[in-house]
Amino acid sequence: MELTTASILVDLQTIRCGNCKVALHDELAEKCPVCGASFDRMTSNHVGLADKLRKKREEAGIHSE
Repeated sequence: MELTTASILVDLQTIRCGNCKVALHDELAEKCPVCGASFDRMTSNHVGLADKLRKKREEAGIHSE
């Protein structure tokens, strides 16, 4: 079984799984509830949004790239 990783895609309206594109309702999720991919990074066209989410996740003890 291959371990799948994905990024969290952050934009002004939603936070989504980079693998299956489903909207995430839990910004602290470590795995996608639909495809099961583990989140290992965040991407966004809005650097401030990604940084804000990264900081929130780190404060909760969830570390990624």
